[in-house]
Amino acid sequence: MNLFRHLCRLTALAAILVSGCSSPHGQPAKGSEVLAPNEVLDFGSLYAENCAGCHGAEGRGGAAIALANPVYLAVADNAAIRKVIANGVPGTAMPAFAESAGGMLTDKQIDVITKEIRSRWSQQGILDPATAPSYAPKSTGDAQRGAVAYKTYCESCHGPGGGGGRKGSARECARLSSPADLNWERRTGEETCPESPCRTRKSLT
Repeated sequence: MNLFRHLCRLTALAAILVSGCSSPHGQPAKGSEVLAPNEVLDFGSLYAENCAGCHGAEGRGGAAIALANPVYLAVADNAAIRKVIANGVPGTAMPAFAESAGGMLTDKQIDVITKEIRSRWSQQGILDPATAPSYAPKSTGDAQRGAVAYKTYCESCHGPGGGGGRKGSARECARLSSPADLNWERRTGEETCPESPCRTRKSLT
């Protein structure tokens, strides 16, 4: 019996020695290293850390526009989305995320976010047979016509001058949304400001 116990102890000791030799003392095990922030390329991590706070979990919207919207993604192409992520939108709450613009994300990380937003949340043929409107305005705005359009379609919900009404403040929408987003909303009738849903126009024009 004593001999058997002695052999068991020797076997256990040998196993410990072998495992110790395979992983030098103080060296992290393979796969245990924490990636540097600029090396993270997992969409879930990048989106959660940089986008979800405003655009909501799973892109469903929050303080800013919902990104998991197939109609929006059919109108806004990758170049437009990438430009906004990289450079931000002056005059709104959307900051620049590219390192070259003072942000914290590399070009590869921005590429991952842009690609995965479309891969996960777009829907092929969502606008068929309609013709998608341009994402950004193609001409200079007309303030007088805009005032008439606002009074006709927006004032009843957002109040005179956009100061607030039963559907919230249009000024807050303007702070959270880019001019291109607001143009997209006007053209499609889709919602970009979750606090002030403007659905006065239901079809593409």
